[in-house]
Amino acid sequence: GMACISPAHTAPSPNLLSAKTSFAARVSLPRIEINHGSSLPLPCQCLGPLLCDAPRTSSPCAVFVCLCCVDPKPSPPFRHMGNLTRAGRKTMDVVVKVESAPEEGGRTVRGPGATRLVPRTLLEALGERIQRQQWRSALKVFQLLREQRWYKPYVGTYIQLLNMLGKCNQPEEAFAVFLMMLEEKCTPTVGAYTALLSVYARNSLLERAFYLFEEMKNTPNCYPDVVTYSLMIKACGSAYLFDQAIALLSEMRSTGIRPNTVTYNILLDAFGKAGMFEEMEDVFLKMLEEGDCRPNSWTQNAIIRSFATRGDVQQMEKWYERLQNVGVQSSVVTFNILIRAYAKACLFDKMNFVIKYMHKYHYTQSTITYNILLDAYGKAGLIDSLEGVYKEMRSAGVKPDSHTFCTLISAYGRKGIGEKIGKVLRQMRNSDIEPDTALFNAAMDAYRRVDNINEVERVLEEMEERGCQPDEYTDKILGMVYNGDGMD
Repeated sequence: GMACISPAHTAPSPNLLSAKTSFAARVSLPRIEINHGSSLPLPCQCLGPLLCDAPRTSSPCAVFVCLCCVDPKPSPPFRHMGNLTRAGRKTMDVVVKVESAPEEGGRTVRGPGATRLVPRTLLEALGERIQRQQWRSALKVFQLLREQRWYKPYVGTYIQLLNMLGKCNQPEEAFAVFLMMLEEKCTPTVGAYTALLSVYARNSLLERAFYLFEEMKNTPNCYPDVVTYSLMIKACGSAYLFDQAIALLSEMRSTGIRPNTVTYNILLDAFGKAGMFEEMEDVFLKMLEEGDCRPNSWTQNAIIRSFATRGDVQQMEKWYERLQNVGVQSSVVTFNILIRAYAKACLFDKMNFVIKYMHKYHYTQSTITYNILLDAYGKAGLIDSLEGVYKEMRSAGVKPDSHTFCTLISAYGRKGIGEKIGKVLRQMRNSDIEPDTALFNAAMDAYRRVDNINEVERVLEEMEERGCQPDEYTDKILGMVYNGDGMD
């Protein structure tokens, strides 16, 4: 690796169990007679290892059930309606109707035969909606799944739903799903509890998270594991409750649960973001003492980012070398952090040195890498360098995103090159990029700078047609256009 970056070289919530359970209130909870002592056979060697209670899986479908076990004549995998069997198309028709139909009396109206749908098709439909984080559709399809005659509750399905709802910031819906899991007599697991706890942590509901955490300790076979403890430590760190985070670390050690690299990385990141660099170094040294918790690229990124965001390039470089010396391999994310820090400090020689290093050792530059470079040259008014980077980006086949176009438009606006603003907007319209409010704001501000009021109004009209909501920055731009006040 590079030796030097240099051109030369709590208490329970009383309302927890009475929390709003809107999903549970909308759907029926049919009583399903199952043999609780039985489990599905797992003849498929490829799917068997994936059918576990881990909170994450790389497959959106394998988590639900071994498809060969529920469908004796499974059809081949498919994702498009053209590849479906007749029964599969009927299943998808029902799914589409369920997603779009209004609800009556807490239950979506079903058509005839809606309880005898093709398992594989229905499971794939649910898996795809979870993967895309379409939580409303996923919950409707899940309810349809529960109404099938062949349905058997599986805790892994609930874990996937809980993880999705956490990412979508839906803690009440997640709690309703957890209650539904208990209603169906699914034995809760560490993974299920941890998934719900993650939802609460993501949404800063620490009181609920701690209550659930203590409940886990009193639930058979559900004592918190290293993942659960690490999650709680992260929640405390994000809330700047560092004493509680350290107490949790001590508690897990006292119960025989060894912290791992992820646990230490979480603490390093929390201390770094808070500017508590002495505590961060203490955690790093403890990590080295453990022996089996070696620093990795995530460790490096957390530490150098903490200095880069504060503009402390010297400490960033010092820690970069230190981590290289203990064998940490850098990643593209690492180099992006370095490039951004050098760009903010206008250290273009060092920035270019990192780029050359990436080329030399065949690191693939990402969209983020190019956006950082474009932003640096754009703000410095170096249009030739900016256009050179954009040309290289397109030649390399790296897809621009909304931020790319924002950066180009803003750079041309600042330099008063009005004709190129329109050229970039045409490229954006001809791409599959869905413009957002930030992009429209950048375009209006750029046209404002070149005194083209007609184009400002055209962009505003397009913004409204596309359904993008104006924000405070939009109002400031329009204030400058029409009233001559607001910003600059």
